[in-house]
Amino acid sequence: MREESTTMTANGRRNSRAESGSQPVRMGAICLLGVAFAVSLMSSSATMAADGFTTGSSDVIIEVINEKIRQGWEDNEISPSEVAEDGEWCRRVYLDLIGRIPSSDELAEFVKDDDSAKRTKLIDSLLDTEDYVRNWTTIWTNLLIGRETPRRTSRPGMERFLREAFAKNRRWDEVVGDLITAEGRFDENGAVNYLLSQMTMRDEAVQATAKTTRLFMGIQVQCTQCHNHPFNDWKQDQFWEFNSFFRQVRRVDHRKPNAQGRLVDDYS
Repeated sequence: MREESTTMTANGRRNSRAESGSQPVRMGAICLLGVAFAVSLMSSSATMAADGFTTGSSDVIIEVINEKIRQGWEDNEISPSEVAEDGEWCRRVYLDLIGRIPSSDELAEFVKDDDSAKRTKLIDSLLDTEDYVRNWTTIWTNLLIGRETPRRTSRPGMERFLREAFAKNRRWDEVVGDLITAEGRFDENGAVNYLLSQMTMRDEAVQATAKTTRLFMGIQVQCTQCHNHPFNDWKQDQFWEFNSFFRQVRRVDHRKPNAQGRLVDDYS
């Protein structure tokens, strides 16, 4: 039998992991750090150890997240708020993960629980619900293709792809790889809808380049398409080098005759 350890993702998810290889992490926390912020406020790894509570190998990950947040506070001369009380914290985590506030019974049960690990356990339980899959499918569909569906893009196809990814807890690198290399019909391979939604204009894939770097790399590079920007590490030539990948992508729109014999949109 292989030994297993436990890891925690940036959004607080603890994952079982065999020593011989890692399991996928929850993908939602890459760009939306609301839950990571909530978890970071629980305490640092040193505080957890002093209180006699530890998440095992997760302590190291939590401390890395905490350090990044602390650095942001220092860089921006911000004084952090006090650690959230149980009721406030519970409400935030419910909203972040499943898109609703807890019921009065759920809140009361959490507040009266004296288990020192109750916050971690609540995150685990919420991440295993259908509401988590539904909520984060909606969030990421809006991030990837927008709240309004672009022409020749399938929102149901995009939602189906993301719903499966969240439900199976797929690796984020695999999901992003599918999104930027997808081929096929928008109703059969939902991943293609990401790039289809960025190809509504003949802009030499500038929109696809800017959105991909913002969503998956956390940087704003659109200004560098025209000039070197004093506050951006990317230079103009780097923008167009990265952009060259997306300029190779081609969308093919298919049409079909309707009952009157006129050609209408079919699929892309």
